[in-house]
Amino acid sequence: MKKAFTLVELVIVIAIIMILTTVFSIKLSYQKRKANDASAIAFIGVWRSANYLFYSDNEFYPLDFITLKDKVDKTVVLNTFSDENNSPFNGSSVQWLKAGTVTNRDDKMVSIVITGTSLESNINFEVENGNDTKGNAWINY
Repeated sequence: MKKAFTLVELVIVIAIIMILTTVFSIKLSYQKRKANDASAIAFIGVWRSANYLFYSDNEFYPLDFITLKDKVDKTVVLNTFSDENNSPFNGSSVQWLKAGTVTNRDDKMVSIVITGTSLESNINFEVENGNDTKGNAWINY
């Protein structure tokens, strides 16, 4: 006599697989948001380094991102946007990076801004960005 799985056993196995799939997809979604946040933090670090390199070459700071464009990798420029709608990089003093979570707006973009003068300059996240996926304020990075 052949042994076979009963319908109840198959339904239970399928239910377990569906539950595990749901749990893993939720966890994967969170990890992806964290990765997007990490890339935004890395990209602002690249822009800050370019800012300092530009100063060391020219003895003054730029007032917009277009001036720094040649100091960063093409990948960074391709992942920097002119607005929260993914419009291509335009080099103005405010640009946008993709992020995992933004609490103060509905989009998943954070804005970065060059502030200061040609003698003293910083590149920072704007206050309006809210918090990242860990709950830390973007302005603190």
